[in-house]
Amino acid sequence: VESFYRECCASREEEPDPPVSASFKRASATKPRSVDLSGVQLTPTAAAILSDVFNIEWGLRKLTLRECDLDESKLKPILHALLIPGTLEYLSVASNRRLKSPAFKLIGAYASQAKSLQFLDLSSTVLDKKAVDYIVVCLTTAPEPGLVSLRLDDCALRPNALEALARVVRTSSLRNISLRHNKITGTGGGAVALALMIRDYPDIVTGPTTGTPAITPSDVYWTHTPPPGYASVLGPQPTYAPYIPGRFTPYMEQIAS
Repeated sequence: VESFYRECCASREEEPDPPVSASFKRASATKPRSVDLSGVQLTPTAAAILSDVFNIEWGLRKLTLRECDLDESKLKPILHALLIPGTLEYLSVASNRRLKSPAFKLIGAYASQAKSLQFLDLSSTVLDKKAVDYIVVCLTTAPEPGLVSLRLDDCALRPNALEALARVVRTSSLRNISLRHNKITGTGGGAVALALMIRDYPDIVTGPTTGTPAITPSDVYWTHTPPPGYASVLGPQPTYAPYIPGRFTPYMEQIAS
């Protein structure tokens, strides 16, 4: 994969970026294939070169673009390229604070068409109601298969955005959602939206656990059971440990091959 990346750089008369080269070298040894470009500051040209690499099938299943200085213009060619092989199961664009509503429109459109995508991480981006409206279009109604896990930690979600999310989540095929660190208060529209999302789903961790503080709305993470009739056809799914403040740090298992 790394040698193909070098060829793509040469075709655009650019020098390979050492951190990107290192990421592709590591990808060759991972199974399923995983590329982590966290912290690599991508330019428009670098994004175009990556789109050339992602344009062909070489087994890529997980892509992490955390803190990559992404915006709409850089994201567009990458997402378009990923649709061609259509094998990606995990996508993270977390901590890209420059992403605005047009970029989330692209992400929503991509996730709607990417039939193999199971996990989407948008943590530490700013999601207003318009951005949430774009994202929820990718949440299919059960029993149709679709996105399984959605992480929206630290997204500055306001009550109107939570309400837009709640209306879709309850009837979707989504199984896991994380809304931690959104400063959701125990009263008002945000709390009502949360109550709507978790109503009828008994497997949320709630209330005090012996020797630990009570869980507040800002710590919400739960796994819910989709409506009757839903049956996952996507195989093994990402799972989380339940979050209990002050007790342990949540973790995420890798997507199984």
